[in-house]
Amino acid sequence: MGTEGSAKYTYVDGKLDNSLSIIHQDNLTVEHKYYWNQDPSKLTKTGYEYLMRDSSSADTTYIFEDFYGFGTLGHQRSIKLTANSIHVVTKSLDFAMTDSSEIFYTGDSIVTSGNLYISDSSDALCHEISTKGDTVSTIKFASNENNYTLAVPSDEFTALYYFTYTKQETTAIRKKEPRTSILPKKRSFDLLGRTVNKKH
Repeated sequence: MGTEGSAKYTYVDGKLDNSLSIIHQDNLTVEHKYYWNQDPSKLTKTGYEYLMRDSSSADTTYIFEDFYGFGTLGHQRSIKLTANSIHVVTKSLDFAMTDSSEIFYTGDSIVTSGNLYISDSSDALCHEISTKGDTVSTIKFASNENNYTLAVPSDEFTALYYFTYTKQETTAIRKKEPRTSILPKKRSFDLLGRTVNKKH
């Protein structure tokens, strides 16, 4: 049985300011705070906090992220953004592991982790295509004057992203809806989102 949850992301001046994750079944709310270009003394050390630094050179933007859980450094991440690519390197101090991923996009297509994302001609759908040419999933897009939504399916739930525009900030809300059917094959993931194979 899946757990329904949601997350709300708030941006100030185009940068992520905080996020609230809610697990409805447990009535649990977790807040993450983001501090941009601040000294580490800004941390309250009482929750989940991110120290964020950004800089730009020519057409490239660099973002560096340090994640702290109650004052303890958990992971560090560096992100390189160009006009047609994103390169992310994550170093987990908890698990002594480093993970790297890269995304390339051109026109209406995005390539990441060997899969290809192609826009549907109707502009309402985006198809994730595997390296074998199979459709892995279909992302649904809907919009109006004040907001837009994305529905991203996975094996166990569908994530719904709601983006709302206001005069001074943009707020994104993510809602997790469990699938009604029980799948025979379960997957486990580590904190970096990678599949973990368990031996029985």
